[in-house]
Amino acid sequence: MDLHERYAVRGLLLSPTNELLLIKTQTRTGIMWLAPGGGIEAQEEPREALIRELYEELGYTLDAAIVEVWRRQFTYTSTITGPTRQNERYFLIHTKRFSPTFENVPEAREQQAMLQAHWWTLKQISEASDLRFAPQNLAEVFGDLLKQVPTTPITVEISM
Repeated sequence: MDLHERYAVRGLLLSPTNELLLIKTQTRTGIMWLAPGGGIEAQEEPREALIRELYEELGYTLDAAIVEVWRRQFTYTSTITGPTRQNERYFLIHTKRFSPTFENVPEAREQQAMLQAHWWTLKQISEASDLRFAPQNLAEVFGDLLKQVPTTPITVEISM
């Protein structure tokens, strides 16, 4: 069976006090904390997909500049498409802290999988060794990002 290619965007929403907004999500393999975002639809540009996904998942209206900082690639088996390689682009967004809402999530299945949103400091992520984050090395790459924003996107994880 051929590998299906899926393209996605994720927003690294960073508060003025360097807190990163992550969503606690129920996946097929357990609970994971990850940046909000999702698939790029046909004929959609990455920025358009990011605007849509952040509104749907957080009730957030993106009106700030974005900078692509990371890329991530991994494979999984989808119940719909079978073996899938997901190619993610991560965009840094400086924003004031806000209270996210999941009320705009269009699919009930997706809404049920989204358990909580939380603003995390680097210290909290680093000390949460019992939790799963995506990318797996989030503490390391988030720490690097706080020191210096890359001029071109860096690959943060490739898992096959």
